[in-house]
Amino acid sequence: RNGPQGAERKRVNSGAGSRLKMHSRCACGRCRSKIATGPARAPPLEGDRDVIEWLPPFHEMLERAPDAIVLVDGDGVITYANRCAAEMFGIDPTRLAGSSVETLLPPGSRDRHAAHRSAYTQRPRVRPMGSGEMELRGLRADGTDFPVDIQLAPIEAGGTRWTLAVIRDVTDRHRLLEQLRAATQVAQQLART
Repeated sequence: RNGPQGAERKRVNSGAGSRLKMHSRCACGRCRSKIATGPARAPPLEGDRDVIEWLPPFHEMLERAPDAIVLVDGDGVITYANRCAAEMFGIDPTRLAGSSVETLLPPGSRDRHAAHRSAYTQRPRVRPMGSGEMELRGLRADGTDFPVDIQLAPIEAGGTRWTLAVIRDVTDRHRLLEQLRAATQVAQQLART
C-alpha cells in the first residue's frame, strides 16, 4: 500500500517469517531510502530492553518523519536513527545504531559537544541545541560538513533516560541568508551613491 511522502510498503513472506519491504521518500525530498527490509514490526534494536519495548508503536511515525531523528543514551551512544538520518549523514542505518553521536560532528567540535552533552544529561529539557551565533554543523560519511538545526527532548522509560534529537539540514536556509546579505550590501552601496 502507498502512504504519505511516497512511501510504498508490502509484506514479503520468507523462511524467517513475515518481513516488511519499504520504499520511501521523506517530505524534505533529499532523504530517500530505496529499499529497506525489516521485521513486520519495528526492527530489533541493540541496547536497553526498554527502548525495544517503547519504540515499536512509534517506529513507523519516526521512519516517516521529514527530519533526521536519533535517540541517544546517557553515554552518547546512538540507540536508534531513522532512515532520514541515515540518508542525511550518508551512513548505513545499521552502522548508525551503536556508534557515538560525536561521529556525526566535525572533529573540531567533538570534545566540546561531549562536554555539552554531559551537562545536558544533568539538566535535560526540551530545547534547541546551540545558542546565539554558534553555528551547528554535521559531518557526512564522505567528510563534507553542513549546517544543521537541532532540537533536543529528554525521554524516560523504565527509569532509563535518552535524548531525542531532531536534526534538520539548513544548507538551503544558509544559502538564502547569504544571498540576502549580499543583496542588502549592494542596496546599501547604491543608496550611498
